[in-house]
Amino acid sequence: MILVIGARSRLGAEAVRVLARSGQSVRVLARHAGAHLQLPGVETVVGDLADGDSLGRAMRGADRVLMATPPSPDTVAWTRHAVAAAMRAQVRLFVRCSMMGADPASPGVLMRGHGLSDVALAESGVPFVILRPNSCMQDCLAAILVSVDARGRFRASMGQVRVSMVDARDVAAAAHAVLAQPGHAGNAYVLTGPEALSYQDIADQLTKVLATRVTYVDSPPPASERAYAASGLDLWHSGALAEWDDHRRRSGRDGPASQVGDDLPRLIGRPACSLSQLIGETVVQP
Repeated sequence: MILVIGARSRLGAEAVRVLARSGQSVRVLARHAGAHLQLPGVETVVGDLADGDSLGRAMRGADRVLMATPPSPDTVAWTRHAVAAAMRAQVRLFVRCSMMGADPASPGVLMRGHGLSDVALAESGVPFVILRPNSCMQDCLAAILVSVDARGRFRASMGQVRVSMVDARDVAAAAHAVLAQPGHAGNAYVLTGPEALSYQDIADQLTKVLATRVTYVDSPPPASERAYAASGLDLWHSGALAEWDDHRRRSGRDGPASQVGDDLPRLIGRPACSLSQLIGETVVQP
């Protein structure tokens, strides 16, 4: 039995689908009844990451755990609670979805929170795997498409930095690989797409598919936080994401975010999906 924590996140939801389709016995932790994916064979247990007793009930009978919670100011506390429950339940593998660049000493709130959480898991004594994906293609593409104006322009505060974005479905496939196959415990894997793209590169790819000119307009960093807030995110999430954008922007065109690694294709046994493939599958042409 695999317990998935964070099944409502994009990565968590994709992982549940992959695990369920592969015939794995899957249970998801939900805050209230009905807040689960409607998939055959997927069990839901009601609980909360702040409630140790409910976590204990959720892990009863589970031998593996996948944690893929979305960004939160409570990331570190949630991880510690989940790891403590996993220790009590004697799970044989705890897989955590972190982020590329996670570092407990980072000044950035997202990278620091993930870094501290990774350390808490690695030092717990629970057999673990840490997955560190780069930015999610689906999230990036969705944010761009909803912001393209009548003149075909979209704004972001990314400068000329290139990012090796990764398909959420590939991350889910990697999670399935480490959960279903032996020999991965104790490892951390950096998951990237097959190429590093600038936001102008993304605009050029969208131009080809949409048959209308799409233009990237670089904006000052404060505009990024305002855009996140306008999309409905709260103050913490808007600030954290804008801070992350600014970190990558300042790292330059060929900074760490542009790294292309081979962990993902080795884990899933095939090339990673490219952004052009995702655009071709998901963007409706005129």
